[in-house]
Amino acid sequence: VMGDNAEDDWPYKGANFWQDWEKPIHIEFFETNKDLAFKQDAGVKIYGGASVAFPQKSLKIYARSEYGKNSIDYKIFPDKNIDSFQAIILRNSGNDFCKSMFRDGLMTGLMDGTGIDYLAYRPSIVYLNGEYWGIHNIREKINEHFLADNHNVNPDGIDLLNNYGSIVHGDNQDYLNLIDYIENNTITKNNYSIIEEQVDINNFIDYYLAQIFFANVDWPQNNVKIWRSEEEQKWKWIMYDTDLGFHGKRNSTPY
Repeated sequence: VMGDNAEDDWPYKGANFWQDWEKPIHIEFFETNKDLAFKQDAGVKIYGGASVAFPQKSLKIYARSEYGKNSIDYKIFPDKNIDSFQAIILRNSGNDFCKSMFRDGLMTGLMDGTGIDYLAYRPSIVYLNGEYWGIHNIREKINEHFLADNHNVNPDGIDLLNNYGSIVHGDNQDYLNLIDYIENNTITKNNYSIIEEQVDINNFIDYYLAQIFFANVDWPQNNVKIWRSEEEQKWKWIMYDTDLGFHGKRNSTPY
């Protein structure tokens, strides 16, 4: 609901659905053959940017010990060899809401086999308190646990950064030093080799080629995440939120 502090205009900043609230829930997951895969108490937050103003919200589901279990122990994505999750997303498809509802799942899935990290995708039908609530895309949550599970590395040794080097997890000082070095030095062969020691160049090239091919207009000013681990010290990129690629239209109409 809007609450008492919502602005009058889309996307209604200040509304209840913009608040950083986590609420206790009980979740049950049924496979397509109607078998009950898992059920447990958990926490939920509304997730996303302006898309939180759509009537169908994206939801972050958290497993925490305070709710009973600190993991969801089920192989949610058949194509991934991961059977335990700290968090998952039920995504409303972002700017693709009420359109194809799978645009991001399609584009990011094209990264399979490239070495670019992307979020697993599986469509679902969601019921809230027994009421049909439409299609949500089940996605992994980008955090240190996602990277640790997908790469078998220590989550405590991961640096995960957002746009312009802001910290999601870990530390950003080496990244800021690298950017400063690039901005203040001519890229000679010797200087390039210094950069190459810190950046996975092939990963960088493939990531940029894909984003340009997708014509993702919500990038690179947004939706950039890079990471490295103590086991692999080179920076790599994560592909996500490509809803405005492949001639996607920004979904700005109030619903």
